[in-house]
Amino acid sequence: MTSRGVTHINAYQLRTLMQELPEGDFLLVDVRETDEYEVEHISGARLIPLLLLESGVEEIPEVEHVVFYCRSGARSARAAAHAVARLGRRGVYNLAGGMQGWQGRTVAKRPAMRIFDTASSARDVLMQAMDLEKGAQRFYDAALRAVPGHPVARTFETLLHAETSHGRALYGQLAKAVGDPVPDFETLFAQLEGVIVEGGEPLDDLLARLATIDEVAIVELALEVELTGYDLYRSMADVPSMVGLRSVLLEMAEHERAHVKVLLAEVQRLGVQG
Repeated sequence: MTSRGVTHINAYQLRTLMQELPEGDFLLVDVRETDEYEVEHISGARLIPLLLLESGVEEIPEVEHVVFYCRSGARSARAAAHAVARLGRRGVYNLAGGMQGWQGRTVAKRPAMRIFDTASSARDVLMQAMDLEKGAQRFYDAALRAVPGHPVARTFETLLHAETSHGRALYGQLAKAVGDPVPDFETLFAQLEGVIVEGGEPLDDLLARLATIDEVAIVELALEVELTGYDLYRSMADVPSMVGLRSVLLEMAEHERAHVKVLLAEVQRLGVQG
């Protein structure tokens, strides 16, 4: 339903929209307060509280589609109307029912953007991102060894190799960004510690959890890793100082979103069996 330039969509329609649109063509905006957002939010959503939005303290980036949501849909309807009437935006959506009607996966806490606080150059950002991918690779290596002979092992093996491929893609960008020669990928990737996974959680904490849970719970843990990884890369892509690396960060977010899809299918399959 469309009213005064705002299209009101339900949770199913939002999931479809997010699956069909490439990263960078849409933005999900959470207009609740910080404490609500940190309890749970939809992965990849940017926090812009309604008061800050309406007062002009924070602005909405120029993207083709903007989806607003809140707890029930009331505050986000106001935000959407504001975006249309006062900002002249098009492609504006409101999630009817808000988080109460979402019934999908969420993440807690803010994206772990502090990981990149010490990054002062494109090289630093790319090296840090590579290190996160190394952490994810180490996580999947441990997950694979924790499920010997189980059907889910094939999925973990695929994701393990994918994390290495993502590291290689970042290495390609690094080679372009750094004027001086860099070591070959295998040498450089082997030197990375990978003690933090791409969502920001210490690898040792994840490994400790791996040792105490069954195969289904391990898949759920992997899904948590990928959702928070997506949350981080998608949020970093919207940081003004990251404009030169926006396309790279959005590409990494696309990869994480694809992994989420794979793991959700695995959860469904295991649920049907169990």
